[in-house]
Amino acid sequence: MDVMDKLSTFAPALLERQSLMIDILLMIKGSENKNQKTSKKVWMLSEKVLIFASAFVKKAVRRRPH
Repeated sequence: MDVMDKLSTFAPALLERQSLMIDILLMIKGSENKNQKTSKKVWMLSEKVLIFASAFVKKAVRRRPH
């Protein structure tokens, strides 16, 4: 077997490996994007909780007998 024959024999396996690596990288990137979106949502919800918590405290203070 000459070099060209050997290369053509391994070419499909190399292409499959490259394709698999690309799939894995895309999955990792998608997971990172999802985590960023989730973190942003959690941050926004925590801001809302703080806003509502302060409103409840103010309301409770106003209702408290002097």
